[in-house]
Amino acid sequence: MVRKDFYVYFHKDRSGQVFYIGKGTGRRAWSTDRHPVWTKYVTERLNGAYNVEIHREGLTEAEAENLEASLIAEFSEQLINWINPGREFDYQAFDRFHKLRDANRQFVAETRPLEKTDPAQAIARYRKALVTMREYEAITKERGLVAEMGVGPDWGDPNILDRLTLCLIKVGRIQEAVDESEKYFSDFPSALNLTVGKRVRARVEKARK
Repeated sequence: MVRKDFYVYFHKDRSGQVFYIGKGTGRRAWSTDRHPVWTKYVTERLNGAYNVEIHREGLTEAEAENLEASLIAEFSEQLINWINPGREFDYQAFDRFHKLRDANRQFVAETRPLEKTDPAQAIARYRKALVTMREYEAITKERGLVAEMGVGPDWGDPNILDRLTLCLIKVGRIQEAVDESEKYFSDFPSALNLTVGKRVRARVEKARK
């Protein structure tokens, strides 16, 4: 027997405007276990106040998925759904971002041999690579409501910091390694959750002690 306990629901702000559409069973519509964009929008824009409305119930999972998709397409511009065909991506900006990032990564790879023969130049080049990285990370690749929330990967390219701090510590410039890492993790906090970020933090803390 096919289950028909799925439903499609709306999340609405106080004015009654739909800002999120989903499907689920049981108490899913009332759950606050959501992606970061939803959480930030509800917290910052709505002060935590919103209403849940069951749009249609008694559906199979396939029926709920189809209805959810058609409603997301209909309301797309006003939604904060992460999966949404109405999100306004700037594909030219994406292309520019990837070209700059690929060139910078090549620059970093070409710098590695200098770590042994000319560490001072390697340090200067890694610092230049960090400047370039910040430039392409600042490129706006999307417009619209989801983009306004500013939620997404914010780790940059911590491999550059990894090589830079390694070089700085090797030549005894400990405070510079501390300063560089603190600035980086302030700008790209998610990097601290990555293996390379944890490695850099541990290395710098050990050197400082």
